Order: sequence, then C-alpha cells, then structure tokens
Amino acid sequence: MAFIQKSKRTIRVLDLGGTQYFWYQLGLTNNSNLKITILNIKREKIVFNNITHRLGSALNLGKFNDKEFDLVFSNSLLEHIANYEDQIKVAREIKRIGKTYIVQTPNKYFPIEPHYFLPFFYLVPRALRPYYVTFFSLKWRASKRDFKELGSHIGSIRLLKAKELENMFMGDEIVKEKFLFLTKSFVVYSKNLNFRKL
Repeated sequence: MAFIQKSKRTIRVLDLGGTQYFWYQLGLTNNSNLKITILNIKREKIVFNNITHRLGSALNLGKFNDKEFDLVFSNSLLEHIANYEDQIKVAREIKRIGKTYIVQTPNKYFPIEPHYFLPFFYLVPRALRPYYVTFFSLKWRASKRDFKELGSHIGSIRLLKAKELENMFMGDEIVKEKFLFLTKSFVVYSKNLNFRKL
C-alpha cells in the first residue's frame, strides 16, 4: 500500500494467481492510478475498470516483456507449483518481468499445513498423506472428493523452506510472518523496493 501511495504515476501490477476480490478488500478497485492485470488458470468476470484478467499459468510468463510491470505480486501461489525446478523458473520470470515484486508463500515447517489445516503434515511420508487427510480432515470429507483427486491435489502442492526461497531470490529482503512466535509464512520484497523505508 505504501509503495502504491508513494507513486506519482500510474502503476502497472501483475497479480499471479489472484482475484479481483483481493484488490477490492484493499480499496484499490476503480483506481485510475493503478492498472492491475490478474493472471489465473481460472476465468473470472471482471467488474472493475482498472483490472483486467488474462487466462494463463505462472509457468508460462514468456508472453510478458522484461520489466513490463512496476510490481509483480504473488500471494500463496509459489507453493502450488509442484516441483522445485519449476518454482525456480517462476521466480526467475517474476524477477525478469517485474521492476519490483512481492512474493508471499507459506512456511513448510509451520506446525499446521495451510491447505488441509492438519498438524505436522510435512512429517507424514508422501505416500501416506492422502490417508492422513482422509482420516483427519473434516473439510475434505465434507467436500466428497474422491481419493484419486485428493492424491492429485496433495501432489500439486510443494511448500518451501526458507533456504530454498533465499536461493531463488538471492539478495532480496525476506520477512518472516509470525503466528504465536512461529514463522507462518515468508514474504519476499525485491531489493529495489526498500521494504524497510516503506
């Protein structure tokens, strides 16, 4: 918000995997000084005049030019890329197309897994995770999804460790978001954003 408010010109934002509701909650819709492009694999009907939607994946950002956006914003998207090599590729592309960027992702070692709300999920062997979720997650049982779909969903999530994030965004500011003194998630601020001065 401070970054946007300090700007004296129109800011172009790319929101990877976001929704218009997020920007509505921030009070940044219908703002003529802010042009937001949302890239998502799910189609969304846009109702605000400063937001556009593009159907697509964060794994395919080649359509965007170098430094095309003033800010690339990614909130809880990186962990939905299933393997580390592709996560590195997306991080590299974020740095290429954004003059600045903010990337948030949950901490792998936070005691409660954020997608299933189950304790110590990261300690459960990958092959046993569908059984763990099926047995303990009331939310998943209530959704009546089948076991195969559950396995596919679990396999599509790869939470990151702090060191992996540091390697992807070397030299950038990484802030630890805390909950009860534990690191719940990480937020990466590009080094040219001067997070400490905002």
